[in-house]
Amino acid sequence: MRVHTIGSLARQPLTRAQTGRVIGRSSHGLYLRLDSAWVIFLAWDGPPGPLSINLASGPSLDLPQETAVQLTAAGLVFPPPMGLLDLSAAQVWQASAPESSPAGLLPQPERAARLADTTRLALAIRPGAGWSALLPGAEAGPDGPANLPPAIPPALQVLRAALARADSFSAADALGSLLGLGSGLTPSGDDLALGLLLAVSRWGEVLVPRLSRDDFTTRVVQCARQATTDLSASLIEAAALGQADPRLIAALDSLLTGQPGVAECAAGLAEWGNSSGLDALLGMSLVIY
Repeated sequence: MRVHTIGSLARQPLTRAQTGRVIGRSSHGLYLRLDSAWVIFLAWDGPPGPLSINLASGPSLDLPQETAVQLTAAGLVFPPPMGLLDLSAAQVWQASAPESSPAGLLPQPERAARLADTTRLALAIRPGAGWSALLPGAEAGPDGPANLPPAIPPALQVLRAALARADSFSAADALGSLLGLGSGLTPSGDDLALGLLLAVSRWGEVLVPRLSRDDFTTRVVQCARQATTDLSASLIEAAALGQADPRLIAALDSLLTGQPGVAECAAGLAEWGNSSGLDALLGMSLVIY
């Protein structure tokens, strides 16, 4: 089988690992955990991503959990009948740098309004997902956000305050306390961390100019490798490097530059996992305005 696209961050752990195994499956592909603890996604449809290997064509693969994979210079070797997954001709995908200069960004009131509009449209598609009741513009109901541990809102207040005063270590510790919390293949707290780190790494000079961003992201990544799943930790580390699913990149850039459109970005967030897109948006919202 041939590969069409490989994420730029998927290539690096593949060169350092020798074996892998299937650890999960979604409707769009398989999750492979490498012996380096990185997790990559073998996708048969959907957009590219920094940790994805997108097949050029062919049916979905019905490989059971714990199926072993060998890594060679030529590619990934699966048990018969699949055999070699050739990576030699794959195009490398990575998120491009932001196109707008700081002078061309939306003023804060417009960012806030755009965030509320994005939230409203995304929730119309996927109501009540994850921790989305905490998003600006969401209606939590008379009893407050449902299905949330009571410590979550105070922890977010501590995190927001630490970011506002540019306290990188306190912010990292507050964010670390949320890792692993929530349900799903990637818990809500992990997706929140992903969204926040993506915003800090991609637009940090504008959003948190006084924050020691290297200290913050390094500390959070180290915590993620200890506190949550290898899948979440891999996605969080990618976000710390400014790399993420293109739907998240588009939504983040939209909040700051006005492009792409709100409806397009809201739909992309709603379709990214069960609640992952909206939880990532919550993380972005902590520094958007």
